Amino acid sequence: CVIDTGIDEDHIYLKNNIIAEKCYCRLSGGCCPNNQNESNNASDEDGHGTHVAGIAAANGIELMIMFLNRNDGLKE
Repeated sequence: CVIDTGIDEDHIYLKNNIIAEKCYCRLSGGCCPNNQNESNNASDEDGHGTHVAGIAAANGIELMIMFLNRNDGLKE
């Protein structure tokens, strides 16, 4: 499981390794896709999560991706 800023689910080298995505956000108004507080879409807006997932996938690992956001708005 990669807990980071999400993933580029269309990435040519990663898309076949993703088995699940989840976005959780406690901010008012939501920060997941469509301003939801919870979603099955963990799109990566800054690229860090995709980079980290790439390291795991390079070792042949299937990926479950989670995007989390703290109350203060800082992404984890």
